[in-house]
Amino acid sequence: MTQPIKIYTDGSSRSNDTRNPNMSGSFAYLILENDSVLYEHSEAMGHQTNNAAELLGAIRGLRKAIELRPGCIYEVHSDSEYVVTGFNEWMARWFKANWATSTGSPVKNLDLWKQLFTLRTKNG
Repeated sequence: MTQPIKIYTDGSSRSNDTRNPNMSGSFAYLILENDSVLYEHSEAMGHQTNNAAELLGAIRGLRKAIELRPGCIYEVHSDSEYVVTGFNEWMARWFKANWATSTGSPVKNLDLWKQLFTLRTKNG
């Protein structure tokens, strides 16, 4: 059995206060194939929250892994509970509820969650 392509992601922001003009973020990802580095990338972003930076790391890492090794099994690893729980539990429910939370509120970072959902559903 072939080992999955592993994607380790992280994101951060200097502040989660969206009114703060100094709020800058960044993300990084590392892609491993058979425990060897296949690709790594980091990028500074402009005005972003920590959660958006975490999501961007997962999106860009998964997108790059699919580009490099299409049709594989992928494992996405993140230290963000928001990304992990959202990916494994909330996303499917949000989709069925027309992208609304359990309280009926709009999903935050909706454009990013939709990108991640598309990547996930295209690739199992």
